[in-house]
Amino acid sequence: MISLEESLGIRSRQKRPTLIIAGAFEDQRPFQGMLAHADWFTHGRLHSLAKRSELTGVLGERRLFLEMAALGHAALLVIGLGATSSFDESSLDAFFTSAKEVVAGLESPEVVFELPLSVKDVPKALQNKLFDGAPGWHFMARTTSGRLVELPRAPSSLRPREEINLG
Repeated sequence: MISLEESLGIRSRQKRPTLIIAGAFEDQRPFQGMLAHADWFTHGRLHSLAKRSELTGVLGERRLFLEMAALGHAALLVIGLGATSSFDESSLDAFFTSAKEVVAGLESPEVVFELPLSVKDVPKALQNKLFDGAPGWHFMARTTSGRLVELPRAPSSLRPREEINLG
C-alpha cells in the first residue's frame, strides 16, 4: 500500500516525515494541495468532517489527525486560515506560529509544511524567515500549474528541487 508521504512525493527524503502541516481556508471547498491529497488518501474523511462543520477552516482552528500515524504514516496537522479574501502576511505569520506551537509539544518531528501561496508569491524575505524559524522543516508551495514543489534552502532561486504532480 502506498503511504500518504509517498503519494506526495516525500519518499525520497532521508528521514520519513512524521508530521505534515497544511492550512484550510474556510471558504475553499473542495480542499486544495496537501489537504486534497490527504482527503483522497483517507477516503473523504476530511470532506466529511467539513460537511459536518467539524473541520471549518476558521482562523486559528487546529486539528491534529494522529490515526494515520498509528498506521505508520505521517500525522496531519490542519490549521484554519480564515477566509481567502482576508489572508495576508500577518495571517501567514499566525499560521506559522501556530504550527510551531504544536510542533514544540511533539517529540522531534520531521515536518513538511505547505505554504498556502504559489511559489511566485513567496518573497525571499519570507523564505529566510521560515527557514531561520524552523530549521529542518521542508517547505512546499504550489506552482502556477498546481504542482507542489519544495522550496530550496538557498532562497536565491525559486527553482524547485522536486515536483509533485497532483493532477
